[in-house]
Amino acid sequence: MTRLFPTWSRTAALVLALAAGGPAYALDCAGGWFEYTCDRFNEAIDHGRNDLYVPFHSHHGRGTYTQERIEELNEQTWGIGYGRSVIDLKDDWHAFYVMAFRDSHFKPEYLAGYGYQTYWGRSDSLQAGLGYTLFLTIRSDYADYLLPVPAILPMGSLRYKSVSLMATYLPRISMHKGNGDVLFFFTQFGF
Repeated sequence: MTRLFPTWSRTAALVLALAAGGPAYALDCAGGWFEYTCDRFNEAIDHGRNDLYVPFHSHHGRGTYTQERIEELNEQTWGIGYGRSVIDLKDDWHAFYVMAFRDSHFKPEYLAGYGYQTYWGRSDSLQAGLGYTLFLTIRSDYADYLLPVPAILPMGSLRYKSVSLMATYLPRISMHKGNGDVLFFFTQFGF
């Protein structure tokens, strides 16, 4: 079966095409339990700042994976991403993004999602943030890139002005060794 994006050059082209943008598509946010998030989506797309994401490392839990398995896995998950974000009146961050990177099996992984964090500290100094990300991902090991998989994960960061060191945690999925327990690191640059 043909893969969606077999090379990194095509991945970079996809991310750059999304970054170049096109006409903004506003969602109808009237009513519903997600109205506030929907309004932030429209605000980010229409008036938000641009964000560059650089994934760079996945740490596999040493108590979950054997040393032999860790040596087989990719922990240098370099990639690229683009997003739009806004900071609301409570200093909460809302972002919508796309990202591509090399997964733990040395294959491209693609995801698109929403991130939310609330921050503590003054905006002109180092701030700590906690929140979550909700996304869809496609990977080679899920129906050869044909089946998008939804996920929601906790997310934390350290932010200084428009640069953040971010991390999300994929908990252990089952009691069997080798599932989950992965800490995924990436940086975000706002411009």
